[in-house]
Amino acid sequence: MDIRIEKLSYKNLGKIKDFIGKENIFTKFSRNKLEFYIYSRYYINGEISKTTHTYAAYLDKQLAGFLLATIDNKPKQYNSKLRKIYTVLLKLTVRLLNAEGLSVYHNNRKLMLSELKKNYKTEGELNLLAIEPLMQGTGIGTALLNKFQEDQKEKNIFLFTDSGPQYKFYIKEGFEQGSNRLIFLENYSKKIALTYFICTKKL
Repeated sequence: MDIRIEKLSYKNLGKIKDFIGKENIFTKFSRNKLEFYIYSRYYINGEISKTTHTYAAYLDKQLAGFLLATIDNKPKQYNSKLRKIYTVLLKLTVRLLNAEGLSVYHNNRKLMLSELKKNYKTEGELNLLAIEPLMQGTGIGTALLNKFQEDQKEKNIFLFTDSGPQYKFYIKEGFEQGSNRLIFLENYSKKIALTYFICTKKL
């Protein structure tokens, strides 16, 4: 299989939402399609805003997967004034829908990262890695990681993941599990138990 890796083009940024599969936490967290749309856009836009490096995998000119990463002290690629305004509007909308549930999610991320940095020098974050659902298991994720590692040799990278399939993938690719937390996200009548991990690797 001929997998071509290159920078994710600006015109393909909008396709990122199509790669957020059914196991995404916001699918479980939403009551309807509108809420899923708002939550997922808020999450994806937040990751794009802090991204310094993007990689896209193509098969026969078709976008098959992508990787977003933030490397310390490198310029953001897509943090325009318009995107900042859009992010603020999304954040306000999300807070109106459910401030408490997402606060638990974000506060635990901050606490886990703070604990990690006490004993580990971080130099970047792997923000998001996603593969077109029909192409999962074909080596695309590994190819994207290999290119990222080739470009960022010797850097200490961390990532957040939960107890879904991606956790096993990252462990297989050499990431080491750091701390984990069992958190409960509440949204209306829903209560979601989520085991959250922070993982690290020296590339």
